[in-house]
Amino acid sequence: MADENMYSCMTCRLLVTNQELQREHYQSDWHRYNLKRKVASLPSVSLETFLEKASAHEALLLAAESVRKQTWKCEICKKHFACQKQLDNHLLSKKHITQANRKHPKTAIEDSNKQTHTEDSQPDDDIEESIDPEPLEENECLFCPIQSADRDKHLQHMYIAHGFFIPSLDYIKDIDGLLQLLAALIGENYSCLYCANRSFNSVEAAQHHMRDRSHCKLDFEDTEAFSDQLSDFYDFSTSYPDHEQNNDEHIPTTPRLTLADDMSLVLPSGAKIGHRAFKHIYKQNLRSSVSRAVVLAKPTVPSPAEYAMKLRILRERKQIATSYNKQQMRLGVKANKFQPFIRKQC
Repeated sequence: MADENMYSCMTCRLLVTNQELQREHYQSDWHRYNLKRKVASLPSVSLETFLEKASAHEALLLAAESVRKQTWKCEICKKHFACQKQLDNHLLSKKHITQANRKHPKTAIEDSNKQTHTEDSQPDDDIEESIDPEPLEENECLFCPIQSADRDKHLQHMYIAHGFFIPSLDYIKDIDGLLQLLAALIGENYSCLYCANRSFNSVEAAQHHMRDRSHCKLDFEDTEAFSDQLSDFYDFSTSYPDHEQNNDEHIPTTPRLTLADDMSLVLPSGAKIGHRAFKHIYKQNLRSSVSRAVVLAKPTVPSPAEYAMKLRILRERKQIATSYNKQQMRLGVKANKFQPFIRKQC
């Protein structure tokens, strides 16, 4: 029969002499491990078995850490790389070949094939700066490393996973060329498809930015960028009213969009498209005597900067009114002025 002063742990099947040892046991890794096994409907293990499992786990962690610290080095350029693929791409780059010919003109090919790996002694930031641009492969997703079997599955994946689609797909004439252009913008220039003027330090950084900011789309509102880069891949001639009459005639060049002013666009057919900032104006049901030129006159239609200024002023006025009402509410509660009149006490 056990002594009455003994303290036990039913999970680990352990007996201790005092309460302090019992508290220390409850805070130990062995007790936590047995609790997790108990939740999973597994039998508890002894202290010797737990120590063996812990030592084996630590050995695996040390092996994984040593593999993680292992890097590949180019002896000619004195650069470190995170994997073998990055080193192979660097050995084929023009910068490496020029450096090899400059140092060892006769043995440039032999030195370029030499691949050695050493323990990493530099921080991760230095490794990222030494990585050369790596273009995206064919049918590789523009926003993640997934690669598809063919072009249709490639477009379907980008539409389902990232919401990316090519506008006016019926009028496009060179979809492969368009995809190659977009891949070059991301893989070589490290640019965002939507904010094209912004570039990043790597492909992963550009893709991460587009996924987080929901920029997995093309900016068709920028008419200048569309005319310079994307208009060569589209042919809108089938949408013209006189397309059937000129069906037999050969059109040498693709019509381009022109700007009538800062806030309207003229299509090749002659139709005018207004800016979405004036959507509330175009929706008005005006009388026949009021023409479009009168509505878009400069005294009544503000510029984008003036429109933004008016919105900011209205927002500030609303904030001031809200703060004033809150202040009046606090004063009223403090002075107890909610009673509209005072009734004489009898």
